[in-house]
Amino acid sequence: MQICIPLKPLSINDAHEGRHIKTKAFKQYEIDVTKLLPFNSKEVPAGEYFVKYIFYLKNYKMSDTGNFEKLITDILVKRGYMKDDRYIKAMYLLKEPVSDKNEEKIILDIVPYANRHEVLRK
Repeated sequence: MQICIPLKPLSINDAHEGRHIKTKAFKQYEIDVTKLLPFNSKEVPAGEYFVKYIFYLKNYKMSDTGNFEKLITDILVKRGYMKDDRYIKAMYLLKEPVSDKNEEKIILDIVPYANRHEVLRK
């Protein structure tokens, strides 16, 4: 399953104040992403997953790729695209530069771990 989220990814650094207090930016981000990402009513495959994330960023050189994954993964679980992120066996993270803020987005693929080679070839 491929998903495109046409929003700039939010860094984990901007998501929390202290250990468990969500920032206003993160609360708004969750609202914005859930508006774009309908609840998945299809049966989620059992077993382990492979997830490929591509983050398209204007501020490409100043961003830490790993800081974007956790927030999106948690939202995907809440929206029913995965049973739980503990079932992710492996993931692939990539960031790509874009010249305009309006081009910032996240494209991700979620597949059973056995099918990981299908999305890695793309």
